[in-house]
Amino acid sequence: MNETSLSIQERFTKFSILLLFAIPSTICALYFIYNAIRIRIFRKRFQNQTLIILVCIVLLNILLNNSITMSFLYSCGSNVNYNANLCGIQCIDEFSSLSKFNWLFNILFPVFIIIFGSSLLLIRVLWVRRIMQRNLRNWSKNWKMIVQLLGIALVYTLIWLPLSIISLMTTFGNSYNSIHSIETNLFFISYLCEMCVPIVALFLTPEIILKLRGRMQSSIVDIASVTMGQYSKY
Repeated sequence: MNETSLSIQERFTKFSILLLFAIPSTICALYFIYNAIRIRIFRKRFQNQTLIILVCIVLLNILLNNSITMSFLYSCGSNVNYNANLCGIQCIDEFSSLSKFNWLFNILFPVFIIIFGSSLLLIRVLWVRRIMQRNLRNWSKNWKMIVQLLGIALVYTLIWLPLSIISLMTTFGNSYNSIHSIETNLFFISYLCEMCVPIVALFLTPEIILKLRGRMQSSIVDIASVTMGQYSKY
């Protein structure tokens, strides 16, 4: 058996395994979302709402991202060029229609969904605040969680929104050197976006901040007591 037949057999095996998992996963996700829509009590529980969002994201990833980035149905080889921007183009970028579809629905669409969802969340917060003014205890708990979510979404939006707009200009318009340079720098900054999320999450978590403040204050008190003890000897 030659190398070509082995390559075809390997692609067929991987493609079959992906289908074996993708088909039942899609069916289960659709059934889960269907019941979440029909059963009102189920979708009102907070822990179930998190699962609903997660399942929707996974379903979109299966239908949009994985389905078109698989190169098992056609031969495709990516040539890595370490001197080129982003080490060259991806295999899917060789096909103009698939490349534009992938960029629009797998990168730009989630960015605008995050912006739209964050805006709706902020509007809902301001509306619920008027209703829950009497119950300040529950409001303070919900406000902490909402601030954390909006803070992380804001970091993501500030990085990806300019990159998405410039990428749209380069995809459907003329690509100038200045725009290309800005796009390259924004791609680099996008890697830093993920590194900023833990930092933002840390500073937006009151429990951890209070714990750190308590340790710092206790350390200052210990240092002050040791210093006063040394001076008292004299």
